[in-house]
Amino acid sequence: MRFRIIKEEKGAVLPIVALFLLFVAFGMAALVVDAGTLYNTRKSMVTAADAGALAGAKEMEKVLGVTDASQISQIKANAISIAKSLAIKNGAEGEPVVELKKMNIELADGSVSNRDVIVVTVTKNEEHDFAKLIGFDNSDVVAQAVATWGYSTQVTGGQIFPLFMLEEAYIKGETILHAGKVTLENGEVSDPNRGYVKLEEGENGQKIINDTLAGINMDRQFIINQVLVSETGQANSMINAIEDRMKTAAGLGTPDERKQFMSGLIPIVISEAAIEDAESKPNAHINLTIQYFAVYTIHDVIVSDGNDNNKDAVGSSYALTKTDFTKVSQPASYVPDFAKGTLIGEFTGEKIELTTVIKDNDQDPLPGYEGLSRYSKLVK
Repeated sequence: MRFRIIKEEKGAVLPIVALFLLFVAFGMAALVVDAGTLYNTRKSMVTAADAGALAGAKEMEKVLGVTDASQISQIKANAISIAKSLAIKNGAEGEPVVELKKMNIELADGSVSNRDVIVVTVTKNEEHDFAKLIGFDNSDVVAQAVATWGYSTQVTGGQIFPLFMLEEAYIKGETILHAGKVTLENGEVSDPNRGYVKLEEGENGQKIINDTLAGINMDRQFIINQVLVSETGQANSMINAIEDRMKTAAGLGTPDERKQFMSGLIPIVISEAAIEDAESKPNAHINLTIQYFAVYTIHDVIVSDGNDNNKDAVGSSYALTKTDFTKVSQPASYVPDFAKGTLIGEFTGEKIELTTVIKDNDQDPLPGYEGLSRYSKLVK
């Protein structure tokens, strides 16, 4: 009798396939979990590098216009220390590498400017969970940020006021806008120019100005050395616009946000004393050249002058306090008797949020007048 041994081999491959699938699944788990961890760490390091670079660049704003070598050296040391501190505070491990150097930066117009920058490089060593079982114990996660700084020679955005002040008045420390007619250097007076800037051609020029002051139509751009044309009109026509801005500001969540909304850049201009046909056209526009920008915070607007009721001038019932920028308990009275539409405020010198266009040579020394606007910005 013959016996035939029949070998059934169909099931033999199953353990091999199972082991293979287990290995692949494990590898995929290692890839997904550890890669996800590295991704999150990378984001954290980018944040840390950005925070350090911006903080350092903000400190470096202080070197603008400074000529004393020891003072510049101290500012640089402070900037490096601040950049390291902020990077570590935001998650960087060890001591970040901070450099102050020259670097070619591409500008908005496509040209390249070799300018001072601060470079912050941060590193964090991330241990793997699964990948270490296949020979990969850890990885260094590196991020780098570059920031620069300068004078605001070209700005865009919502915080530009369509107003101007003559440089002579600004240097004297005047802060009241639209209190009267604009007096030129040569003594001539333009009537009724009170400090508006023409934004667009057309019959609705004042409406555009008012919308911008109210925060409705706020995307504007001014450039250093740009020639502005003044807009004629009565200052009291913008009272409602300023009050609308106050109402919007009052509804914001924090004092800083409210102050921010009531602040804006005002072009400080050099008058060319160019009144077109001044003798024959007393209401002509004035040509004015932007010298620099200054940060102005509006505190109040005169809604009633003393001539209305033989009393003091009265501010708006929507005005905001100077402390926390909430609505005032009652309108303020003012002496001397300011005209309707006069803006009460201050040039603060504080930084406000806007879109700064980096321009070649905007790090060069400029007159260090109080309140001259400066910026710091990430570039890479």
